[in-house]
Amino acid sequence: SFAYRNGAGSKVDFRCGDLFDAFSTDLLNRVDLVISNPPYLSEQEWMDAPFDVRVHEPRLATVAGMNGSEVLMRLITDASQWLKHDGWLVLELAPSRVEAVTEMMFGTFDNFSIRQDLAGMKRIAIGQKS
Repeated sequence: SFAYRNGAGSKVDFRCGDLFDAFSTDLLNRVDLVISNPPYLSEQEWMDAPFDVRVHEPRLATVAGMNGSEVLMRLITDASQWLKHDGWLVLELAPSRVEAVTEMMFGTFDNFSIRQDLAGMKRIAIGQKS
């Protein structure tokens, strides 16, 4: 497995599902780290995206809804229930979502920052549950 190949062994538990649906309730307030590359484009941004994006990227994994923040909002809201105190949330986002994500994470997550990708675009939000 990926964890064993990279020296993490049994210390990492990978879950796959629709946001937190794959988690059992015994994990409430016990998760150390959530990393997600959720859908974050609006319907209009999808229509305006370059042809190669629309052809090669799955729409389900790319479009979040009419305004593009729907999945990010669910993820940020729900993560606060699952993360333990001082747990971390790391999200990829579109530069156009930086302001909305900052507002959503303010007050729930400390040590909040927005990081740039290799192209210098603001694309990563990081916060620690307070």
